[in-house]
Amino acid sequence: MLRLLSILFLTYSFHSEKDARTEATLPLSFKDLSNVVFYQADLISGSKPEGKDGFASLRELGVKTLICVDGVAPNVALATEFEINTVHLPWKYNAPTDEQILNVTTVFARGRTVGNVYIHCHHGKHRSAAAAAVASIALGEMTLEQAIQRMHISQTSQEYTGLWDAVEHTTRIPIEAIEKNKKEFQSIVKPEGMLDLMITMDEALDTLELLQENKWDSALEERSIVSAAEAGTIVESYRMLQLSEEVNSLPVDFETLLVNALHQANGLEDSLLQSLPPKKLDAHFEKVKQSCVACHSVFRN
Repeated sequence: MLRLLSILFLTYSFHSEKDARTEATLPLSFKDLSNVVFYQADLISGSKPEGKDGFASLRELGVKTLICVDGVAPNVALATEFEINTVHLPWKYNAPTDEQILNVTTVFARGRTVGNVYIHCHHGKHRSAAAAAVASIALGEMTLEQAIQRMHISQTSQEYTGLWDAVEHTTRIPIEAIEKNKKEFQSIVKPEGMLDLMITMDEALDTLELLQENKWDSALEERSIVSAAEAGTIVESYRMLQLSEEVNSLPVDFETLLVNALHQANGLEDSLLQSLPPKKLDAHFEKVKQSCVACHSVFRN
């Protein structure tokens, strides 16, 4: 079996056709699929596919494997309808672990033997781009300079330094290590419970408060403390809360407050990515904190 995987992998690597889209200098768009960037002829990064049209676009692109690095699980039912295999490998905005890099590389190596592989997060700009970059470097098919160039085309923000650091420090993974990775990857990874998500958000808020005290200058802290990444963690936690069964059992008022909190967190993340002046960041952060207070005052026991 190991020998067979090696043969399949090497054969596909040396005989895959060149694709002009790997040379594109701007993201591509397809119906209900945006920010599409080809890292390899058979490895594509982009946004979450929306509805049937999004999955139809994937099928037209020859995609047979979908890797979701978003916290929110992929639409497995629709993917199955379009004969696309799904693998859920959630990444956060900080640096992925060595195991996460090995896993995404393994899934790509397996998936490319049957067709193209599509990696997506929510917007297709940050985590999916980094995942496509590390997989390409790990397989020896892209230099660091080439990976950085593609990530710029994907519009990966420099604020997510953990993702950039991971790409910078990724080295080639021996094919033997990939062959030995026998994990059966899941189509859906069960999201954290409501309490765990709240704890995650509280930790992110604590970090943001520390950065606010330093006038939002992350250079005064460790490189792992990055304001936009912390805000992104809050945004994703709210998105995951919206889909949780626990939230569905709460009054409608809670859902209304949750939508507002998500809106405010999105605003803070966007402001941090734009490097707005500290006073404007303070104002956005205050709205985020007030959205938490509004909810806790009604629903927290």
